[in-house]
Amino acid sequence: MEDQVTQGYAGKFLKVDLTTGRISTEPLTRDFCQAYIGGRGFAGKIIFDEVKLGADPLSPDNILAIFTGPVVGLLGPTSGRVNVSTISPLTGIYGNANSGTHWGPELKYAGYDGIVLVGKAKTPKYLYIRDGLVELREAAHLWGKGVMDTTKLLLEECGQEFKVAAIGPAAEKGVLFGSIIFDPMSNTS
Repeated sequence: MEDQVTQGYAGKFLKVDLTTGRISTEPLTRDFCQAYIGGRGFAGKIIFDEVKLGADPLSPDNILAIFTGPVVGLLGPTSGRVNVSTISPLTGIYGNANSGTHWGPELKYAGYDGIVLVGKAKTPKYLYIRDGLVELREAAHLWGKGVMDTTKLLLEECGQEFKVAAIGPAAEKGVLFGSIIFDPMSNTS
């Protein structure tokens, strides 16, 4: 069996449909990677192709795309970055944020270059990734908690070695400048 590189694939990402609960692995072709280098390019192209013009940013029609870049996970400068893109609820246009974190390299080590979230879950969920297992888990017990408390509970539940990306009550309630916080409690010492 030929490996992905010889078949023209340069990586893969998870596509998570929160409405149906379906999780699939999508390939990143070499041509796509060369044309849209890095997390910002990958996310921008996917959002451009899949989000309808004029879509309500807070509706299930929007996409949240979290991607790493080509050097993430290597040893060296800028190798711990993660890019988050969507149609911004604050501006109504393409929005992009970039963070330095251990979360990005850990996603790469898990075998994925990114995550694309589509749809809307009926109840609070979190995405669990470990050793080839990827699943949506119930998160009602985390709803309404701050980022630090959410992180602490998830580390107790999943293991201290996990890296966490979390939102707090502001983002849960649709505050237009709510954010995702990566690795709020560094556990790498």
